[in-house]
Amino acid sequence: MIRKAQDKGLDAVAEIYSHIYDFEEAGKVEIGWDRAIYPTRAKTFGTFYEDYARKPAAGYLRMDTNAHNKNARAMYKKLGYKE
Repeated sequence: MIRKAQDKGLDAVAEIYSHIYDFEEAGKVEIGWDRAIYPTRAKTFGTFYEDYARKPAAGYLRMDTNAHNKNARAMYKKLGYKE
């Protein structure tokens, strides 16, 4: 089921990201995320990556989905992305 995000859900996602950043910064995991770069609650994931791809240093934008994730693939196609 896909539904519009609610503030409560966004707060939960922000909290999960905060924990991931904490582990990354403490050297407990190596994911390559940077709190100053990656998406925040104020910016959606899609717009974050599209803005990032517009920067001169970015040669292209690649977003992966599982081949079985038909909902995500349909959404990206509707937004103009190509496989």
